[in-house]
Amino acid sequence: MNLPVFQVNALIAGTQKGGTSALAHFLGQHPEVCLPNRKEAHFFDNYSDSPYRPDLSDSEIASLYQAYFPDYRGQKVVLDATPSYMYFPQVAERVYRYNPQMKWILLLRDPVERALSHYAMEYGRSFESLSLGRALLLEPWRLRRDRTKFHEGLRRYSYLDRGKYARQIRHILRFFPADQLCILSSQNLWEAHEETLEQVYAFLQISRPPQLPPRQRIFAGRKREEYPVLRFFLRFYYLPEKIRMGYLARQLGQSKLL
Repeated sequence: MNLPVFQVNALIAGTQKGGTSALAHFLGQHPEVCLPNRKEAHFFDNYSDSPYRPDLSDSEIASLYQAYFPDYRGQKVVLDATPSYMYFPQVAERVYRYNPQMKWILLLRDPVERALSHYAMEYGRSFESLSLGRALLLEPWRLRRDRTKFHEGLRRYSYLDRGKYARQIRHILRFFPADQLCILSSQNLWEAHEETLEQVYAFLQISRPPQLPPRQRIFAGRKREEYPVLRFFLRFYYLPEKIRMGYLARQLGQSKLL
């Protein structure tokens, strides 16, 4: 059988702790979608054993990337679900070099809830030993030296910084037009499950299955502390970001993005 030329043509690129695993799970049940051999390929962010190097030729990059998709059988959508792609600024240019027609699905979560969930995950994995308050206070210092690098500190401790979505989305828009971005709310994926999935199917130009995958949580985090005082201050902390997201929504012709 002669298959079409292989190319990854869609990304679930953000945000971490925003429901990307659930969305990838739902889309992975569609016969027209091919996922990699692991949910997060981490190809463009040089994570762990990724073989990507900027000095490789385009054909070498394409060949190396294809190795992550052993189940490819000519599916219409070849989808990589790596939420850190939205956060790391080097990725957008690398993706553009690989496929200028790439479609980006950005799943956003309330930044306060996202930060708390991120902290709970790192603490539960024993990668974080500080209390939440100390971790948030020390975050700028922990990240400053790693701003332009793919460093574990930037991955682990970016609790607040990852919730500054406007900067991340604008960077992607430097390389890709707005109609190649589908920006969703993780709350809508849960509360308006079918409507949100239908929006994604339409964006990817694949058929709506007769029976949609049922709503469910994938990799739900363990129950965490409520931190009422910190939540109060974090709401104020993210007020400027809320304003920036409002401006960005109007520029993209949407009522809101989050």
